[in-house]
Amino acid sequence: MNCHGHDTRVRIVENYNIKCTAHIRLLNGQIRSDAERDITDTYYIFECVNKNDNNDVDRIVCGTGAARDLLQLANITAPPIFNMLHEVDGGGEGGAGGGNQHQVEEWDAAAKQLYNAIMILITAWNLRPGPIYNYLEEARRYRHCAPFANRVDKINQIIHRNGTSLRDILNQLAQNNNIRNYEFNLLEDILHNDGIVSYFEDANGRE
Repeated sequence: MNCHGHDTRVRIVENYNIKCTAHIRLLNGQIRSDAERDITDTYYIFECVNKNDNNDVDRIVCGTGAARDLLQLANITAPPIFNMLHEVDGGGEGGAGGGNQHQVEEWDAAAKQLYNAIMILITAWNLRPGPIYNYLEEARRYRHCAPFANRVDKINQIIHRNGTSLRDILNQLAQNNNIRNYEFNLLEDILHNDGIVSYFEDANGRE
């Protein structure tokens, strides 16, 4: 959805319920924002639901300037930044929305692995609004406890249906990016304990 210009963003907020679903550090390359600007550092993803038609769902991808305007107009905040890159200055995964610094969030270790897996897919595949964003919201909501196998398997099956593994996706991204180290051993343990084949590390599956 085009969000170029303050007046356009005002109309969007008047007609749509919006929420910021992700704040992501851009990997090497460049994407065009819906504010008609090239994004070269971080970008935000907004889900927009028409106030008069819940079936009319769109998204906005934009850089920091347009995002701050949308956050202020809608009186919402952004989640912490998801940064897959090793930063020379030690930059982490914390982020800001609407001018306010986020405090460091406490996560169960397995819940964090699930959150990372979901965000990696969103980042790598540039996913539009859909079920995976509901899974992301659940991951944030239940971040203090280990996820049940059925929630882990939802992401596991998305990976499997695409004929790959999360490790293969990361290895491909690492060809042009200095990617952080991500582990999924706890998710594999959860699936193993429920007798479910895992596709997080191996596209051929692990029992």
